[in-house]
Amino acid sequence: MKPINHQKHGSIGPSRRSFLYTVVAASASALILPACSESEPKVEIIDGKQFFPQSVASGDPRPDSVILWTRAVHPASPTEPCEVRLQVATDDGFQSVIHSSPTFHVTADSDHTLRIKVVGLQPRTTYYYRFLVGRDDNMYTSAKGRTRTAPTADDDQPVKFAFWSCQDYEGRYYNAWQRLNQLDDNLDFVLGLGDYIYEKVPATPAPGARTVSFSEPAGAIAVGHRLAAATLSQYRDLYKRYRSDAVLQKVHERYPMIVMWDDHEYANDCYGASSTDQDGKTSELSGPRRKSSERAFFEYMPIDDAPAASGSLSVVEANLFPKTRLFRDFRFGKRLHLILTDYRSFRPDHLIPEEAYPGTLALDPVALKALGAYPAFANDDNFAAIDIDAPLYARQKQVLVQAAVVGCITAGLSQSDAEQRAAAWITGRLALLYVNAVLKATMQTALLIAPAPDMERGVAWLHMGKQQLFSSMGSRYLVVRPMFELYALYQWLTTTQESENVFGKDQQEWLQKTLTDSKSTFRIIGSSVMPTEGVLDLTTTPGLPPSFKNVFLYGTDGWDGFPNKRQELIDFLKSNAITNTMFVSGDIHGGFVSQLGGDIAVSLTTPAISSGTLQESVRDSAIALGFTVDTPAYSKVVANLDQTLRDSNPAINFTAPDQHGFVIVEVGASEVQATFHLIGQTEVKSDSTGLDATTLATKFTTRKFKIVGGTVTAV
Repeated sequence: MKPINHQKHGSIGPSRRSFLYTVVAASASALILPACSESEPKVEIIDGKQFFPQSVASGDPRPDSVILWTRAVHPASPTEPCEVRLQVATDDGFQSVIHSSPTFHVTADSDHTLRIKVVGLQPRTTYYYRFLVGRDDNMYTSAKGRTRTAPTADDDQPVKFAFWSCQDYEGRYYNAWQRLNQLDDNLDFVLGLGDYIYEKVPATPAPGARTVSFSEPAGAIAVGHRLAAATLSQYRDLYKRYRSDAVLQKVHERYPMIVMWDDHEYANDCYGASSTDQDGKTSELSGPRRKSSERAFFEYMPIDDAPAASGSLSVVEANLFPKTRLFRDFRFGKRLHLILTDYRSFRPDHLIPEEAYPGTLALDPVALKALGAYPAFANDDNFAAIDIDAPLYARQKQVLVQAAVVGCITAGLSQSDAEQRAAAWITGRLALLYVNAVLKATMQTALLIAPAPDMERGVAWLHMGKQQLFSSMGSRYLVVRPMFELYALYQWLTTTQESENVFGKDQQEWLQKTLTDSKSTFRIIGSSVMPTEGVLDLTTTPGLPPSFKNVFLYGTDGWDGFPNKRQELIDFLKSNAITNTMFVSGDIHGGFVSQLGGDIAVSLTTPAISSGTLQESVRDSAIALGFTVDTPAYSKVVANLDQTLRDSNPAINFTAPDQHGFVIVEVGASEVQATFHLIGQTEVKSDSTGLDATTLATKFTTRKFKIVGGTVTAV
C-alpha cells in the first residue's frame, strides 16, 4: 500500500509530549490519552482479521480530527462483548506509534460497532491506524487503515477526491471499486452520495448466489417476491453483508469517506418517514422503521454526528428522525468548500399522488384562470371536463364506479376499501378524455360523451401521464413535463412554497448562510439526486401513440419533481454573485455533465457503482408499455438514449446512461478537472475484481472535463 504523499503536508512525530484526544461511543466524556511509554511491555501482534469481519474505516476528516471505525466480534462467541484498543501511527509499519488507547468495551447494543473520534491531529497529514483485541502478550489486529486529515483554511494546495453512488450488492460485483483501488490515487477523501445499501432482499435467496438475506426475517415487508427491511436487525444485516465485500473494505481502508444518504438507506423513493412501495394503496408512514434505518446507518458509517460535542458518539435516540441533522460542510484549504445537503429527511411527498384517479382535475378552471393559462386550453377538446354528478351522466358514473372498484380489488384492496376509494374518486369534475376511455375499455361505447364548446376545461392527472390506478408511472416516472410544471407552479404559489420545501426551515437557512459566508475558491454542493433536467422529448418519435408524443420528465423523485425550488436555488446563487459553484450528485444510475442556469453552476452526476443503469430502467419501462425492440420508438428511446437525452436538453454536455463507474475531481487554484471512469453495463454481473490492474484497465474508458468560471468543457 503506497502512502498518500502531498508536498508540504504536516506530520506528527513520536514525541513523548504529543497527545491525542479520543472520544468513543463507549465513553461518557473525552479522554486525554498519553503517548506510549518507553517502559510499555512488548506484545506480539497477530493477524486477527477474523475478529474484524467488516474491517476498518475512517471518515469526516477535519484539520485536527477524524472518525475511526470498526466492528469487533469473537469468532467463536459473536454475541459476547469485545475488548478493543486502537493504535495510531505515522507510518504503515507502526514503528512510529503516536498513541495507544485504553480498552473500549464493545457490545451487541451497537451491533459490536465502534466509532472513535480522534482529535488533536495535525492538518493535511497521513495517519495509519489499527484496532486490537486480546490480552497479555498476544494482541490480534485488524487490517491496517490509512486516513488523512483535511488541510487548514489557509492551505493553498490542490484538493483531489472521488465521488460515487448506488452500490447494489445482489448479483453484482464491485469492479468499479476495484479499479479505484488499483489506481491507488492521491485522494484527500472519497464522497458517497447515497444508496450505500439497498433495503430489499430476495424472499427466497438463490443458493450460492451473491445475495443478501435477513437473519431475522420476521417483520420484513413483503414487496412482490422480495422482502424490504423494516427492523433494526434487518438494516444491520444489510450493512454487515455489504461491508463483508473485500473490495469495498479496501476502499474504506485506503481513504477517509464522507457520506450522505439517499432513499435506499431507508426505502425506495422515500420522503421523510414514508416509503412508496405500495404506490398509495395504503399509508407507508413509519417513524419506528425510519429510526431503525437511521440507527444502523450511524452505527456502520464513520460519521461525526455530534461535531460540537466532546463526549460520546453513540447513537442518541432523541436525535433520530424527525430531529436528524446529517447536512454538514467541510473546508479543504482555500480551494474547496464541500457543502452536503440532505434531500430525503425533510422534503414533502411527490406532487402527483400514486393513488391519484387519472380523471380527476388537478387544475380546474379557477386554477387555470389564476395562472392566466385558461385561454391556452379553452378551445382544446382534449381538456374538456364534465360534472359526473350531474343527473345527465348517471349511467356513465355507474360504469366508472364499477370499473374503479374492479381496479382497486385487482390492485389488492378489499371490497369495502375499493368501494370507498371509488366513491371518493368518481365525483365532481372529471376529464372527459378519461371518462370516454373507461367507457370504451368497458365496452360501453353507447354511453360515450361528445365534447362541446360550452364544457369547462381543466388539466387532469391523466394529462400529466397518470393512466393507471396505484402506479408510479405518470406519478414519479414518465411525467408530462409542461402539464406537471404548470401544476407545480400553481402549488408553489398557493402553498407559500411549502409544496416544494425540500430542505426544511433549518437546513434552508443553514445552506443559504453557508453559501454566502463561504470564502473558498470553489463551492461544491453535494446532493444525492441530480439537479440536471432529465427530459425525454418524444414529440417527433415515430411509431408512438398520440399520448406518448410528448415531452416527458423521466423521473420526478429527484430535483425534476421540485422545479421551482431548484430554480430558487439557482436564482439565489446568481443574485448573491456566488460564483464557481458546482453540484455533485448520483441516484439516476447514469453519468451526466451539464450547465445550470447558463453559467451559474455546473452539475456533475456519477453513474452507479453497480446498480442497474438508467438505460436498463428505460428499457424495462418501454417493454412494459408494449414497445418491442424492433420498433423505431424503442430504437430512439432505448438504443439511442444518450442522443435523445442530449437532444432533449441542450444544457447537457455529456451523458453515460449505460455505464457504471465513479468520478475523480481535482480542485486547482482556478479550475476544476473531473474524470469519469466508466465501465459498461454488461460488465457488472461478471466478477472482474480479481483481475490485475492492466487487464481491468482495458474494460474502462475515461472522459475528462474542465470547469472554469462556471463553464464546463470536454478535455
